[in-house]
Amino acid sequence: MKRVKLITVLLIALSLITLGGCNIVAAKRLIVSNTSSSVTITGVQVRQYVGSRVISFEDMMDAGETIAPGESKTFHIAPSTSARGTELTVEYASFSCKSVGFTYDYQVNHINGPVNVAFDGTDFTVSGSNAVILLDS
Repeated sequence: MKRVKLITVLLIALSLITLGGCNIVAAKRLIVSNTSSSVTITGVQVRQYVGSRVISFEDMMDAGETIAPGESKTFHIAPSTSARGTELTVEYASFSCKSVGFTYDYQVNHINGPVNVAFDGTDFTVSGSNAVILLDS
């Protein structure tokens, strides 16, 4: 009887670990790269349209944290969005802001790869996960 209880407890624990890990695995990685030679990114905000809901991350960086020229930082965002896509805003140099809207696929060839967004101080480029800049951004 003790053996059955032990096996039951182990199976429940394994199920919780497996199911609990699904949320972490499902997140999409967003890599923001600063390709500028002189601009330091001081803030990153993300706004996502997931179904009919809007999810906003006002400031994804810690106080005083920056992305210096040539550096990048990884963030986690929703795994999929609606056709309205995702909007990324970077803050730099004396509170100037620049935004870009883009869409992406959750998986490409069954792989949940990252979305790469590069900011050169003026414009954005996106790559990975079939990311495409929206025309109206």
